[in-house]
Amino acid sequence: MLKKLFLLAFVFLFISTAYINAQNRLQQLKAYQEKVEKQIKTLKDTLSLTDDQTKKVTVIIKDNNKELISIVQKGRRSDDKTEMKKAVLNNLIDLDKKIESVLTDQQKEKYAKYKKAKMEERIKEYIGNN
Repeated sequence: MLKKLFLLAFVFLFISTAYINAQNRLQQLKAYQEKVEKQIKTLKDTLSLTDDQTKKVTVIIKDNNKELISIVQKGRRSDDKTEMKKAVLNNLIDLDKKIESVLTDQQKEKYAKYKKAKMEERIKEYIGNN
């Protein structure tokens, strides 16, 4: 009887843990999707993107993020983080080039200012946290 009770408690604990992990992954996915949508909306508003440009930028960002996730997952399994950092940097440079390829010259200027402002914001956050 005690063995059955222990086994039942173990099964319950296992199922509960799996459920909680699934809920956490679902919350992370939702947060990630919201972040991507916010990023796209910000670019659309900041750069005055047309509907066609917005569709293209959306595909570019989502495809790029899939590549970035793959790079980070591979990097986590590696002892040498330098390669991962280089790959992430190249990924971000590639993202910029792809986004710029669908922009007009005027939008490219706005995009450059937007990136500069974001970088300054990140630097201030970094300095404030250290």
